[in-house]
Amino acid sequence: MSAALVIYSNGIHSTMQPPGIPDDELERLAALHARGLLDTPAEERFDRLTRITQHALSVSTVLVTLVDSDRQWFKSRQGLAVCRILDNVMRYLPPATPPERRHEPLHPR
Repeated sequence: MSAALVIYSNGIHSTMQPPGIPDDELERLAALHARGLLDTPAEERFDRLTRITQHALSVSTVLVTLVDSDRQWFKSRQGLAVCRILDNVMRYLPPATPPERRHEPLHPR
């Protein structure tokens, strides 16, 4: 495995080693896919939790993130326009996207 170089806004450099793959990763992924939540439209039950959390903790961004084998899917988000991270590239959801189209695949900015 190779390390990734991280440069923070304050100029400090750091290296990060990618995490190892857990022994139960295949079972975790099977359970994730069995739930049928990836690539689905926003749901009020998740959005309500992120809104309550955002208010209770007085934070600007709250996410419910589902981690697949090669991406992160944000099932619910408050304060962030990104809907997924694929191969370390953020995919943006334009704020004016109609709700019925929010589940469609997106292209990077």
